[in-house]
Amino acid sequence: MANRYAPLQLPRNPVAMPQDYQTKITYFDGTGSYTALQNTKKMQDCFENYEIDDDNVRMNIFVQSLTGEVRPWFRALPANSIADPVALYQTLINRWEKKKDPLHILSEYDTIKIGSQEVVLHYCARFNNVYNAIPQNLRPPPDLALIKFPDGFDSDMAYQLRERAPQTLADMQNIAISVEANLITKRNREKLLSRNNLQHLSKNWMQSSRVSMDLEIEWKPLKENHHGKDNKVIL
Repeated sequence: MANRYAPLQLPRNPVAMPQDYQTKITYFDGTGSYTALQNTKKMQDCFENYEIDDDNVRMNIFVQSLTGEVRPWFRALPANSIADPVALYQTLINRWEKKKDPLHILSEYDTIKIGSQEVVLHYCARFNNVYNAIPQNLRPPPDLALIKFPDGFDSDMAYQLRERAPQTLADMQNIAISVEANLITKRNREKLLSRNNLQHLSKNWMQSSRVSMDLEIEWKPLKENHHGKDNKVIL
């Protein structure tokens, strides 16, 4: 059992697995039309959909998706050589993703952009996959990849990334992930504030309505008494 996960840097204590996690696994054996990149994306979507956030749990489950010739290949990797899910995905894709025409890969690299619903972590992995798939003799040097990476974002994000002037692509990608996390926190805070304001306005409206009703109830008898005096016959 220990050899099964030997390449992963996992804590000594066993990781608690989600209930019925086996039913969420899709399997990859390196054959057929189902690619390593497709399996990686599908498993990442699964983790997001079922809110499996712990990196150790993600790696543990992902490894169980590897079957056929892929499984012994993985177990033969150096012990403790994979520290996080991104490294695990990259290692699998570098070895098992089907090779494409170099010109097609270069074209994909030139036009790569983050998707409208894609999180930054996924985009970083996709960018790295495309970059590493370029043949060594055609691959742009790391300095040019560092310049290229911000082009995949909107102008605001690209400006923030370049303004911080990171020295490596890994540093820039970590900054991008951090910026996205801060934006999500800010949006959630704004939503909460907006919800609280709506609740406050609703409460004030209900209180105002109640006061109006109370005044109407008090005013009605006064009007009746007033009309009664006007209609009284004086002999």
